[in-house]
Amino acid sequence: MTRILQILTTFCRGSGKKNFTDLSKSLHGHSKKVHPTKSGRDSSRNLSVPVLIRTIRTLTKEKVQMASEVSSMLRNQIAERASAKKEASILQAELDSRIQRLDTEKNELQ
Repeated sequence: MTRILQILTTFCRGSGKKNFTDLSKSLHGHSKKVHPTKSGRDSSRNLSVPVLIRTIRTLTKEKVQMASEVSSMLRNQIAERASAKKEASILQAELDSRIQRLDTEKNELQ
């Protein structure tokens, strides 16, 4: 959530309006500066508190969804690696068996 507030704070900067402290102070113990108009809106970007809250909620949901997708991908990757390791072990055992058989046949021919 901290990163979202940083993005929104950065997004709100640049309008040239007078700085004020936003609500992130109560969440994190420090304040950030943003640039509103007198009406509480930044008309150049059509931002209002409800729009910002909706944006934060949407970004938070997207962040959770992406984290879930990444977690699922990592679990799949771990399962694939375990499967590949097991298959490599089986193939190595087969190779060792063939080598031993060939060594036995070679010794018999000598």
